Amino acid sequence: MKYLPVINLTLILLTVFGYFGIFIGVMLHLLTGAFQVITFIVIALQYKRWNTKVKSHLLAYGIITSIVLGLFFIDNNYFFATMVIGSIPLAIYFTYITTLLKSNRDENYK
Repeated sequence: MKYLPVINLTLILLTVFGYFGIFIGVMLHLLTGAFQVITFIVIALQYKRWNTKVKSHLLAYGIITSIVLGLFFIDNNYFFATMVIGSIPLAIYFTYITTLLKSNRDENYK
C-alpha cells in the first residue's frame, strides 16, 4: 500500500504523455484502468481494515466504476467518450483514494 499512490500517478502520467502517440496512449490507458480495477478489488477485500472516510470513497469508486464499465461493455461505439469522460476523472479519483489509504496506513502504524 505504501507505493500505490506513486505507481498510480506514474501510470497516469505515462498515459498522458503516451497520448502524443495515440495508439500508445490508448494502450497505457487500458493498462492504467486494469491496474486500478485489480488494485480496487484487492483493497476492497480488506474493507474492514479501513476507516470510514476511505470506506465511503471505496464504495463510491466501486459504484461509479461499475457504471462506466457497464456503459463501455453495453455500447462500445462510444469507446473514446467513455474513456475520456468516464475513466480519466476516475483515474484521478483513484489516485486520491490511494493517497488516503497511505495516510490511513501510516496512522495505523504509528
